[in-house]
Amino acid sequence: MKTKFLSIASFLMLFFMASNLNGQNVVKVNPIGLAFGSLNGGYETFLTDKTSLYLKANFYSRGLVGIRYTGFGVGGEYRFYLDSNDRPKGLYAGPIASVGFIGSNSDIINNYTLITIGGVIGYQWVFSEKFTVEVNIGPAYGIVTGDFGDTDIFGDGIIPTISLLTLGYILN
Repeated sequence: MKTKFLSIASFLMLFFMASNLNGQNVVKVNPIGLAFGSLNGGYETFLTDKTSLYLKANFYSRGLVGIRYTGFGVGGEYRFYLDSNDRPKGLYAGPIASVGFIGSNSDIINNYTLITIGGVIGYQWVFSEKFTVEVNIGPAYGIVTGDFGDTDIFGDGIIPTISLLTLGYILN
């Protein structure tokens, strides 16, 4: 519980620090996640003409092989825009990190934490001067900790991270 509190407090502190920076801000949501039982939202703020900080939060509720998984997660990306000064439009790449806390209704798998560290490359388009659409993909290394009972179905390793469609609204 202490780890969950520290993660949430850290995320909120970063969010409020980023929101006070002088720069362009974009609020985002990923509607495709809803089809997979995940509500994803985020906030991107530009630190310079070529860099931004993207903070995000997720809520999970999905069934898999008769087991219902629920939980939440927080994460962030530090983006380097590679080809444009017309922010927030353009090609970007950068490191990512996240932590997710997941529980289940199973007697075999109780609770676990998924920590991911990796990188993404993506592109963000701007429409009508106020709306954004973006896609990204990249590898991440996942570290799983928790109470798995007598099973060994989870393990650490490389996993893909992908965002097929993230919609945004430019605040300023």
